[in-house]
Amino acid sequence: RKLMIQATPICNMNCSYCYIPEENRQQKGRISDETLTAIYEKILTSFLISKDLTILWHAGEPLMLPVSFYEQVFNDVNKYKQVGQTITQCIQSNATLINDQWCELFNAYNVYLGISVDGPKFLHDRFRRYWSGKPTHDLISKNLKLLNHYDVPYYGLCTLTNESLDYPD
Repeated sequence: RKLMIQATPICNMNCSYCYIPEENRQQKGRISDETLTAIYEKILTSFLISKDLTILWHAGEPLMLPVSFYEQVFNDVNKYKQVGQTITQCIQSNATLINDQWCELFNAYNVYLGISVDGPKFLHDRFRRYWSGKPTHDLISKNLKLLNHYDVPYYGLCTLTNESLDYPD
C-alpha cells in the first residue's frame, strides 16, 4: 500500500537527532534513472502491489531536487500504473524550500505533503536547525501560510523528544 523512495540523501538542515549519518546528508546526487525505471517496471507492475498505492518521497530533503525532477517522475509513474490503480504522491519535507513553484506542482499533481515540525518555536528550533546553526521554525511557519494560500493539503510529522513530552498541547 505504501512505497517509500529516497530521491536524494542531501539535506539543507542538520537536525541533531537525524538517523541518517551526517556525511550522507551532505552528499549531492539523486536516485538514478535506472533505479527509477526498475522500480516502475518491477514493483509498480507487481501483482503484490495494492490498487491504492501511496508513493512517499522521504529522507534527505526531497525538495533539494528541482521541481522538474518530480514533474518527470510523477509523469513516468503514471505510465506504469496498473489499470484501475490509484497512485497518490506524498512528499515528506522540512518545508524550508517551499515557494510558489512548489505549491503549483503540489496542486497540479495532487501531492500530499508531510511537514516535519516539532511544535512551537522553542521546541522545534532546539533540534531542527540549518548546518550553520540558524533556526528554521520562522521560515517553516511562513511557508505553511503559503501552502494554506494555495490550498495544498499537508499534515505534520513531529519527532517526540523528552523535552516535547512536557508540552503535549
